[in-house]
Amino acid sequence: MKREYVIWCPPYCGSNGVRALYTLADRLIDAGYNVYLYSWGKKIDKYQYVSKISKRLKEKAVAVYPEVVWGNPLGIKNIARYVLFYPGKNGGASAYHLSEQIFTWDDKYYPGAPRLFFCGIDRNLFYDNKSPKLHNCYFVHKGGITRHISEIDSAIQINMGFPETREKLADLLRHTDILYTYDKDTVLAEEALLCGAKVKVITETSVEEYISQNNFSEKILQKELNEFMTKTQEMNYLGRTEGRYWPKFIEYKLKLCFYKTLKFVTRNKKYKAQISTYRDLLHTV
Repeated sequence: MKREYVIWCPPYCGSNGVRALYTLADRLIDAGYNVYLYSWGKKIDKYQYVSKISKRLKEKAVAVYPEVVWGNPLGIKNIARYVLFYPGKNGGASAYHLSEQIFTWDDKYYPGAPRLFFCGIDRNLFYDNKSPKLHNCYFVHKGGITRHISEIDSAIQINMGFPETREKLADLLRHTDILYTYDKDTVLAEEALLCGAKVKVITETSVEEYISQNNFSEKILQKELNEFMTKTQEMNYLGRTEGRYWPKFIEYKLKLCFYKTLKFVTRNKKYKAQISTYRDLLHTV
């Protein structure tokens, strides 16, 4: 009997990590597995969602958590941890239970774990049509503003809420001369290159030319997916599962206070996406 999957997914958005979770769900469904999404907010019709975990799922299913999720809030015995960024950097623990099967988006995030890399770029959408370059843009996200540079003073900020659609983002990038990014691990850099923009990474000490890391291969992906399915289908953990503990509850309360404070003092529309990010982060503890 095939094990089912329950994938912890935030609402679908422009984040490449979030889209990777939905892509994993798509590929598992295509392979003939029964997949449920644990999510909140707007639902997508083509997926099955679950809000309460039955005894059957707790015992027989495989939970797939990204690295930002603390412990095992769903109480499912078999856990696959999908490390999409450095553990503990943007939330979640920096180490995991010994029973968990770890997979990683990139070897540098979790050395030694099997890789599972999806190409999140739609080449029918992101391409260079030789449009005139009208502006510069900048992006912060995971990098955080390590230091201010004058080049971004007149640049347009791209964030998780702006532009509102992927189509508008592609059009903005096609008219962009230089994209400055504090986040060197974003797929946005590759999308900007495809649209004909130059990309520069802002570090703590310099501004560097971005070097493309786009080395996607469907053949390699299928091999990685096969390894994911084999390892997770063979899981059979019989021990005690982790749940939510008081230290995590306290951290949740601190994040909630921070979010409310941020919402109160922030009135400018350009911060709307950052507030949404903190709201989603509350679901990870």
